[in-house]
Amino acid sequence: MKLKKKETKKEDLTDIVDKITESFNEELDEEVKEVEEFINDETEEVEVKEIKKESVKKEPVKKEKEEPMKKRTRKKFKIDLSIIVFIAVLVLAAGIVIFLTIGNGGSKYGERLKGIEKISFTKKEKNKLVNELKKNENVTSASIDIQGKLIYIMFNVKEEVSLDDAKNIGNESLNSISDAVKGFYDINVLITKKDEKGTEESKLDADGKEEIIIHKEFPISGYKRKSSDHIVW
Repeated sequence: MKLKKKETKKEDLTDIVDKITESFNEELDEEVKEVEEFINDETEEVEVKEIKKESVKKEPVKKEKEEPMKKRTRKKFKIDLSIIVFIAVLVLAAGIVIFLTIGNGGSKYGERLKGIEKISFTKKEKNKLVNELKKNENVTSASIDIQGKLIYIMFNVKEEVSLDDAKNIGNESLNSISDAVKGFYDINVLITKKDEKGTEESKLDADGKEEIIIHKEFPISGYKRKSSDHIVW
């Protein structure tokens, strides 16, 4: 009797185990299906997102291509405009220069120099005038310059030379110039005294303080018109 009871118990356990296994397998299959469905759904969403991203990316690319073309066109237009303005300014400047030179007798002095080619005032005659001045023991330096129809005679005298003596030297310098030149050119004589000490004068300023003022006679200037016979100081 005891042996029969033991076999019955073994069969019951086997059935129970089989049932548990079947139910476990069914549950496992369901879970696997759910996981597969979830994965499929996620995959579809990812694909949709990627497609959207690609469509979004394609649109800006077109804009990026279009924008540089506009910028290049604007740059080119600005450069072309600058070149046109620059050329216009050059042409205008050239026209003004031509008008001032050719249109006015080919010289900045215009008609004022008419007849100057007939007057001879050679380099030799200019050097003679300067050398005659330098020979004077009271003159330390001398030079001559010509601007249009005006002759500039410039020389420096020593400190001990008086105002009247300096003027006499200037008057005598005209002896080295021909009458034809003196009758055509105006002459300006400028005399300096670089070593002049001057005379001191004591004077009270606005605050009542004493100040020293130095008076100098030089430089002096004399002018002779072509129609005049002497220099006016």
